[in-house]
Amino acid sequence: MEVLDGDVAQLSSDGRRADRDIVQFVPFRKFLEGGGSWQRNQAQLAKEVLAEVPRQVTDYMTKHNIKPGPIAIPQGQS
Repeated sequence: MEVLDGDVAQLSSDGRRADRDIVQFVPFRKFLEGGGSWQRNQAQLAKEVLAEVPRQVTDYMTKHNIKPGPIAIPQGQS
């Protein structure tokens, strides 16, 4: 499974390089055997699984020249 996680090197198949790394390998066993509370382990698992999502989104937006829009503040809040 770790070979599919392109954190160390850019992956390729049939001579074509992957545009981005969309796989995040997290050893699930670590959270089953890690001790501590089940809720804390669930939270830590979620944190590690989702850790690369912000970078993946910004990489995609950069590649496709998508600029973020203005921040919308809901009415009644400031």
